[in-house]
Amino acid sequence: MDEIVYQMFRDLLTLVLAIATLFISISGVLIYGLLSRQLKIAASREAREEMLKERAYSLAAIGYSYWHNYRISKNPEYLKLAIALTERALSECHKLKKEDEALTCMIKNNLAYYYAEDGRPEYRQKALEYAKYIYDRIDKYPSAKAQWLDTYNYVHQRFP
Repeated sequence: MDEIVYQMFRDLLTLVLAIATLFISISGVLIYGLLSRQLKIAASREAREEMLKERAYSLAAIGYSYWHNYRISKNPEYLKLAIALTERALSECHKLKKEDEALTCMIKNNLAYYYAEDGRPEYRQKALEYAKYIYDRIDKYPSAKAQWLDTYNYVHQRFP
């Protein structure tokens, strides 16, 4: 009798352990699926942010290249292109979920200078706004201080 009770208990325990193992396995698969999906979503968001930053930086770099060509040739079309591309770069920065202040400062610095270089009255307000924006952050970026002060002074010289 004891032997039969023991075998029944062993069989019942084996069955309970098998069911528990199955439950743990299914739970693990479900949790893995949920976490995996969440990680993919997070990775996708991070990749989008990096893409926007790179696009903004690339547009600003191309804009700078056009401005440099303008400085050499004095062809106003190059300055127009520099402004248009750099405005687009700033637009890309505004799409970021988390602001990249250093990138935004670099772009606003360039735009303020380009606007002052162009000298059109309709650029005055934005040029002054961007010059103030970079001036207010000048101590946070000591490596850019000389360039930003040059822009700030140039904007105020061109738009008194």
